[in-house]
Amino acid sequence: MGATRFLLHAPPAAGPRLGLLETPRGRVQTPAYLPHAARGAVGSLRVSDLQELQAQALSVSLYALQQRPGAAAIEALGGLHGFVGWSGPLLADPGDREVAALAGEPAPTPGRRARGGQGRLLRCDAAEARYTSFIDGSLQRLSPEAAVLLQWRLGADLGRSPLPPRPRSRAGAGLVASWLFRAAEAAASVGLPLFATLPGSWESAGLESAAGFGVACWQVQLAADSGWPPDTRPRLVVGENGPADFLVAVAAGADLVSGDSIIRAGASGIAFIPGGLLDVRAADPGDDRPLDPVCRCTTCQFASRGYLRHLFAADEMAGPTLLAYHNLHFLLALERAARGWIEAGVFAAEMALFLAQYRESASGMRRNDAGVV
Repeated sequence: MGATRFLLHAPPAAGPRLGLLETPRGRVQTPAYLPHAARGAVGSLRVSDLQELQAQALSVSLYALQQRPGAAAIEALGGLHGFVGWSGPLLADPGDREVAALAGEPAPTPGRRARGGQGRLLRCDAAEARYTSFIDGSLQRLSPEAAVLLQWRLGADLGRSPLPPRPRSRAGAGLVASWLFRAAEAAASVGLPLFATLPGSWESAGLESAAGFGVACWQVQLAADSGWPPDTRPRLVVGENGPADFLVAVAAGADLVSGDSIIRAGASGIAFIPGGLLDVRAADPGDDRPLDPVCRCTTCQFASRGYLRHLFAADEMAGPTLLAYHNLHFLLALERAARGWIEAGVFAAEMALFLAQYRESASGMRRNDAGVV
């Protein structure tokens, strides 16, 4: 397979759409969900788990990895693909959301802040953002050129341009266009397919001509509220917050949706099931039911709710791992269902039916009203 390209099937004027992303490392049918590896791994899941569940592509953040173990070590281990052990398409994330969290911005994913808690934004100007490492307090820098070239240097198949911290503030908005076009120039110089990250309304910011292989935004709600430039480039949303968020992004016309809700939910004892969010920590100790009686994932085939409750009570690592596996199975099954709904022309009706059954709190990571479904 040759150059990276995106083929859009019968593009609609608005709303959900079907497409095919072709890369030298494989194809991705869209809309697609990309599990996000914040520190080189999707929580405690193995790469073989991702392959077994048929994840089509992977998103990897460079915020933590460039600080530990560092770019040189990752290069020595075969770049991002060799380091992570993933042979399929890989999207590199520049870590701008984590830097924004250091600036006191509301966390791009609800409830999520930069890991470690020790980093601090020092300043941001036209050239770069400067911040301290969450590991040892050393000086770190984020600039459009450096971020893009690092993604290319580490062998990413797809890249994303960074936004400056506080991109919707008066000071940050003045930097957005400059950072976008500098990132695009850097990507063009090395041939990296780049998603140009938009801060919100591309019309009011005059960014309809932002160069890039595709376009991206930080949050699902931004995509739903602001829309996309009217073209056929692939669209990426980063920072989904669960199954309902995924469907909202697809309904708004997103082609790729990346996030780590499967890990955050699993770590909190939350399982995604058709009826909503199930908190296994509140299950009866003798509950012998699976999470979902119709689910065919490994977790549901052998683990009861009572057993999963015990794992969390005993602080066993297997608990979050088994829930993350189930949650990823659930989201990837929803991804495939969404493509089928779009193809059949029934997406809106099926999404409404799903959301009517799927009860989720406003925060997205709390259990539903019943506590246990």
